[in-house]
This record gives sequence, structure tokens and C-alpha cells, in this order.
Amino acid sequence: MHHSNDFSELRYSVDREQCLDFRGNSDVLHKKRIGNFLKLVELLAQSDAVMADHVHRIKNEEINTHYLVKNIQNELIQIIEKRIREEVLSKLQMAKYFSTIVDCTQDVSKVEQMSNVLRFVQMKNAEVKVCEHFIDFIPVEQTTGAALKDVILQILTQTGIPIEDMRGQGYDNGANMRGHQSGVQKRILEKNSRVFFVPCHAHSLNLVVNDAAKSSREVVAYFEMVQAIYNFLSGSSRRWTNIEIDISEAKQTLNKKVNFLKLYRSDEAFKKVISDAELIAAELDLEPSFLFEVSIRPSAINWIEERFNQLYENCDVFQFLYDFANIKKDFSKESHREKYELLALSELIEPKTSPLKVLEFILRNNNFTPNISIALRILLTQPVSVASAERSFSKLKLIKDYLRSIMSQNRLTGLSLISIESDMAKKLDFTELMKAFASEKSRRVNFFH
Repeated sequence: MHHSNDFSELRYSVDREQCLDFRGNSDVLHKKRIGNFLKLVELLAQSDAVMADHVHRIKNEEINTHYLVKNIQNELIQIIEKRIREEVLSKLQMAKYFSTIVDCTQDVSKVEQMSNVLRFVQMKNAEVKVCEHFIDFIPVEQTTGAALKDVILQILTQTGIPIEDMRGQGYDNGANMRGHQSGVQKRILEKNSRVFFVPCHAHSLNLVVNDAAKSSREVVAYFEMVQAIYNFLSGSSRRWTNIEIDISEAKQTLNKKVNFLKLYRSDEAFKKVISDAELIAAELDLEPSFLFEVSIRPSAINWIEERFNQLYENCDVFQFLYDFANIKKDFSKESHREKYELLALSELIEPKTSPLKVLEFILRNNNFTPNISIALRILLTQPVSVASAERSFSKLKLIKDYLRSIMSQNRLTGLSLISIESDMAKKLDFTELMKAFASEKSRRVNFFH
């Protein structure tokens, strides 16, 4: 099985590391346009004796089964995908509570693809890590709140994830997602009343900026230039969002933006802006010229408060978990067990300690406040943005491009999971994978005989 293991590693590296296509127009070695995988097989045969012997036997038609055709590739992809999915679900089972992050986009074949990401808190040896893992691409025919809700529930059922353990849901600001009457978040809430809805703060802020920018043609032109620069720079593989940011940190960032807007509504603040601009122009040896005056309208501040109302409400629910040092001021001694736990922590935790650090402290001390531990896990499970789902769309465009527009859904999902969860895929034992593959092939042979 030495050469079979080489094949699996080749297939894995071609798609995972570089997101290159396996196949060409032919599955026959030494033909034109045979694809990246078979070309790598030919290259490896030039330096590896085992592979050279295998290729030689194929060329001389000494063997019929050579593990190079597309069906074998698909089977190996499915085995790797299954192992990764099992690992994610195993971690989720240990974490118990989770949030779902969902976003949709159209692929190159004009099929609406729903990206599903799970967010949960992983606890190991008193270390706490917030995890977001891609699970699936699901084609959807309708994008109504009812249809998308049914797809989400179907995914949870198929993967054996109980909706009773869901504590958060993160979507963009589309009416079909955040609608208070028939949106996905409302329909999920009807299934589980303990699920918090957190609209994507990045998308909300983008909508606020978009609304404010429309008030001035010059500002519109400016942001068109900013968008062009962004499109150029965003080709970097660097991640732009830290998934460990929680809803309170997002609120603090938002408050800074509001205070900034309120400050620059004054004439004095704008005079300072003009003065700073003149200094910069002088350093660049340019003549300062200001062709128009702008002002920050009150509506911009109102838009922020309106768009982020849900975030503020969620923060109010969990606010008591952000300052344990002052919690004693709020509770009397005649309180329930949870409040006694809070009072105990208030004596041990330094002021302004982050929820993640508090949870690690509790775990290091034998989880001595179990109820507060659960509350902290639920807090850290709340999604702040849908960035992880949107990042999966980047892989979708690389894997299913115009040259591979007829790729099957199973292959697309498998390759996407391997590529997106590449860190997890690196840790897979290829010997075990090949044993599983050989066992599957053996069962099929026995069945047909």
C-alpha cells in the first residue's frame, strides 16, 4: 500500500495546499491536458522507484486497477471529509453549547450556496479557545426565511446536533434573516427560545457608512476609490477578523465610533481636521485646497444606534459577566446559588478581567462556580460577525471556478472542508485513512462476489 499512500498524499496536497484542480480532460497518463494530479504522478515517477514501477505497469497494461481515476479520487475525498467532520462534531459534543453562522452566495453555476459555520468554546486542560468551524455548503432553491430555516434544521438533524444546545445565531442584515416576523432568526427562536440573535456587526457598520456616504457626491467618489484599494489589498490570505472578539468588545468599538462622530460634528473639531490636512499637504509639498465643506449629520449617529440596537440588547443581558469586582454592589446576601457564585468570584477576580480569562480561572480551580462557567461559555459562543462564513466563499470561488463549473455538490463540499479546515486535515493519519479506504473496497468486492 506504499504507492496508494503516495497517491492519497498527492491528491491531498494538490487540492488542500494550492486549491488546484485534480483532473484534466483525460485519465490516461502521458496524454495532453491530463490535469495536475496525473502530471505530479508522472513527475514523482521520475525519482521514486515504487511509483516508477507502478506507472510502468500501467503503461504496459499489466494491471487494471491503478487508483488514478476520478471515482477513486472522490472516494478518498469523502473519507478525508468524513474524518474531519467527525473531529469537528467530537469537539462540539465536548463543548455542548454552540452558535450557528450562516451566509449565502451564488456560485459560478448560479447555484445559491449556503455556508454553515459552527462556533463553540473548546476547553482543554483549563485552556479556553473560541472555535469557528466550517461544516457544509448546501445548495438552496429558495431564500425565504421559512426555506432557510428548514435547511438549517435539516443540517442539524443530519449531523446529530441537538437544537436544544444552540445558544446563538449570526446572520447578515437581510430581511429574510433578521426579520422580526418571518425571518430565520425569529423562526429559530420559535424552536428554541434560548437562542440569541446577533446580526453581523461588520455588515451593520458597512450599511451605516453606506447610508451616510450617500448624502454627498464627493464622499461617494471617495469611497469608490477606497473600495478599489480594498479590492486590490484584500487578495491577501491574511485573516481580517479575530474570532475571539466578543459582543462587549464589539460594543466598545462601536461606542468609540459614535463618540468620534459626535465630536466631529463641532466646528472646532473640523478646524483641527483642516489644520492637520494643511500640515500633511505641506510635508508633501502640495498646495492645500478644500473645495467643499462637509458635516456629520445627526442621522449618521441615529443610523448606528438603530442598526446596532440588537447588539446593545444582548450586551445588557451579559453585562454582569464583565466586571466581577463590582458585582457585590448589586446583590444582597439573601440570594440564589448563582448570585453566591458571583459574589465568590468578585473576591478573587481582578477588575476588568476578560470573560475568557475568568473562565480559564474557574476551570483551573475545579470549576468551582459551574453556573457562571456555563454563562461564560454561552457568552463566548455568541458570534460577532459572519466573517468565517464569508471567508468560505473565497474557497468556493477557488475550488468551483468556471473551468470546474459542473463539479458535483459532494465533491465541492468535500474539497471545501479539506481546504478550509486544513489545520485539522494536516493532523490526519494517512495510514488510518488508507486502511479505511482498503476496508471499504474489500467490502464491495465481497458483496459483488
